[in-house]
Amino acid sequence: MNQENIFDKQRRIIYHELMQIGLEQQECWTEANLILEHVTGIKHAQQIISDLDHFKADWLHEITRIINSRRQRMPLAYCLGEVEFAGLSFRIIPGVLIPRPDTETLVQAVIDRLCMGGVGSIRNARNHWREHGDTRQDCRGGLHPPAFESHVSANRFAGVTGDIAEIGIGCGAIAISLLKRLPECTVWACDISETAITTTLGNARRHNVHDRLTLVHGDWKKVLPHNLNVVVSNPPYLPLSLQQDMQSALQPEVTFEPKSALFDGSEDGLGFYRQFAEKLPAHFAGAHAAPLQGNELSTPFAAFEIGDKQERSVSDIFKQSDWQDLSIARDIHGLPRVLTTSPPDINF
Repeated sequence: MNQENIFDKQRRIIYHELMQIGLEQQECWTEANLILEHVTGIKHAQQIISDLDHFKADWLHEITRIINSRRQRMPLAYCLGEVEFAGLSFRIIPGVLIPRPDTETLVQAVIDRLCMGGVGSIRNARNHWREHGDTRQDCRGGLHPPAFESHVSANRFAGVTGDIAEIGIGCGAIAISLLKRLPECTVWACDISETAITTTLGNARRHNVHDRLTLVHGDWKKVLPHNLNVVVSNPPYLPLSLQQDMQSALQPEVTFEPKSALFDGSEDGLGFYRQFAEKLPAHFAGAHAAPLQGNELSTPFAAFEIGDKQERSVSDIFKQSDWQDLSIARDIHGLPRVLTTSPPDINF
């Protein structure tokens, strides 16, 4: 029988501390592993074979600080000061929305559609997965993409060009993930939060993509440029009713995140989609004025994350405004997560 080493003992201590907070069992083990790796800088695989016989005093002090913050139900990402998204690490601070794994679907949907020429790319992607046997069955029996490819490789997408705009930048997870994978693309991004802009700039410099990223502080309706190829956004989509009953309806951790990044102020949470459907088409006006060559995008499009059970409502909003080629991408759980669509008055 293998003897428990110092990391195993500390992991078990952290686990029991987190259990007392009221977290789920699996969540406690996951967080215990993340805390140990973050504090010590030693990966789990190396911890298993470590012969270290004591923990440094500053490690123990930092673990105590993190657990005390978690007792207040501060999200672990804020406690650690970083979060992993799409295979990359991002610095995160209170006041900036924490990116969720489901949002990786938005990054993948943009890449899929860019690499397959715009029109029908999600449909073509599904055919590609069928042909190559790389599919998953969701609980409804439908096909959906495999998990997001965490290995970041820009070589695969060399030659793919486009001017991308992101509305609501957060910590920069979406924009920077796209820039790391699409070396010939640029991103223009805006946010109403100065904290978000500052955080994103730091993360962009950290990942060496700041020279292809333009950041603007302001309301997108006033600052968004024209002649764009792609618009991407993970907008606030929680209904106002949840904000009014936030403590009981949502996890306590959510109360630490900026409300402006979660709630759009409408009763149904669909306010941003209505604004997008109405106002965004003008910003694509010059993007398809002339035929494009090579791997350039022939049909501009937009991609939006959508909330649970919003698939039909959001799709109807864009259909009623004559947007075209609507497609839905499912997340790793098989749930509708991303709507991609092309603006009206485009000749296919």
